[in-house]
Amino acid sequence: MSKMKTIGIPALVVLSGAAVAAGVSVMGTEPVIVAQDEPELVVQTQVAQVRAHQAMVAATGLISPGREVSVIPEVSGRIVYVSDRLVPGGRFRTGEVMARIDARDYELAVEQQRGLVRSAELEVEMERARQAIALEEWRLLGDGGEPSPLVLRESQRAAAEMNLNANRSALERAQLGLERTELRAPFNATVLSETVDEGQVVGPQSQVARLIGTDNVRILLSVRLEDLELIELSVDGEEGSLVVVRQRVGADRVVERTGRVAHRVDELDPETRRAQVLVLVENPMSLGDALPLLPGAFVDAEVRGRSIEGAIAVPRAAIYDGNTVWVLSPQSTLERRSISRVWSDDTYVYVKEGLEDGALLVLSPLVNPVEGASARSLAATGSQP
Repeated sequence: MSKMKTIGIPALVVLSGAAVAAGVSVMGTEPVIVAQDEPELVVQTQVAQVRAHQAMVAATGLISPGREVSVIPEVSGRIVYVSDRLVPGGRFRTGEVMARIDARDYELAVEQQRGLVRSAELEVEMERARQAIALEEWRLLGDGGEPSPLVLRESQRAAAEMNLNANRSALERAQLGLERTELRAPFNATVLSETVDEGQVVGPQSQVARLIGTDNVRILLSVRLEDLELIELSVDGEEGSLVVVRQRVGADRVVERTGRVAHRVDELDPETRRAQVLVLVENPMSLGDALPLLPGAFVDAEVRGRSIEGAIAVPRAAIYDGNTVWVLSPQSTLERRSISRVWSDDTYVYVKEGLEDGALLVLSPLVNPVEGASARSLAATGSQP
């Protein structure tokens, strides 16, 4: 029985193989292999539009006073008056008196010098009269020739006139000393500090106050070196680029002012190696309800630069490896383009080379794109800044 099982199993295998071979023979055909098409790539595109764009240069900077002085008396004396506004935060308009030095000595000096001037004037008048008398005597007693300068008292008259001029200069100096007994604001200013009080004796070595101007502030903006060519400077009376300055105050408030680019600093910042431009902001410390723009604050700024003709705005998301974009060709295939940047902001890179007007720029993210691969656009949009 065991022997019959051993023989039966191989026989069964042989019979099965024969049956399969017979079935194939009956069909009379070979197996068919069906090729599957690769899935078509569907992308979002944007129509590239060539037009003029105004360059917007982002920058940061530090506010400093437009003017800052230390008030030091030019004459000596005792302080007899101090304005109630001569305190930190006090404000003065140009020419207003902040403090006054005892002026009596200086008033006496002016009166004394006026007397000397009048005396010198009389001396000049007398010399002119003497000169006229000498000339008449020469005509009566002379030999008919021209009188010499010595006869006509030219030297005496010149000496008298020089003495008069010297006394007039001394009078002006005395009057100037009298004027300097009043310490006046040199410009519209606010007081940062003061160190003076009535009864105090001051002199040319005494600092009585420190002032900063309220008419404008200066902001030294740090910009990329390549962005300098986009910024217009104030030249020959022409205004520089408009600048929007923003200072963040707390979590949700912003102090915003506008200014103008005044100058370019012809030196790189030694720490950041970036270029610098000087911006002036007028009336930054308004006493109204608006928050002031105060010196010492860090600010963000947006410089509205030159208008660049013939540029295309490319979304940053569409750029690969810094200077590569993909476009959809008229044959519905992917094409790789290298672009040349003119400038950029947080959202777009503006280019003038590498793209033409009307090109379909691929916006969809591509994973390992292959040039020449078939693709189809969902819908082309022309939305650009």
